[in-house]
Amino acid sequence: MFCVNCGSEMADSSNFCSACGRQIAAAPNAFGLHREEPATVTATSHAGQIIFDGAAVTILRKGRRGGFTVGKGEKVIPISSISAIDWKPAGAVIVGFIGFTIAGALENRERFGGRSMGAVKDQNSVVFAKRHESDFETLRQAIQKAVNTRRG
Repeated sequence: MFCVNCGSEMADSSNFCSACGRQIAAAPNAFGLHREEPATVTATSHAGQIIFDGAAVTILRKGRRGGFTVGKGEKVIPISSISAIDWKPAGAVIVGFIGFTIAGALENRERFGGRSMGAVKDQNSVVFAKRHESDFETLRQAIQKAVNTRRG
């Protein structure tokens, strides 16, 4: 079979394209045959939304709260550019966050106890409350699987 994103040849049993990293999910068409479609995973919090389509991570910020953090807008990070995923679960009072380390970018490391506040201002991170954590955990697992598959 061939990847619907980049056209590279893939093994029929593949879940991810080894060339571009896009996740493939089988979906039957009108004839009952399986056509390869990308699976999309989305997680939303008060501070933003992350959409992962198998090839890229899109961070969206809109509304009043988008302007209070790093500003409104959209950032698209190709899966091939992600070198690490930073994760902190939410606590009862403290927000959690998911952040992405971009290959070749300089990282700003916060001192102990300041990671959550640093994530609020980081354009590559989205903070979330405890009630949103399961959606962000599902998102993190999908992205990590794609990053690992891409690395081989």
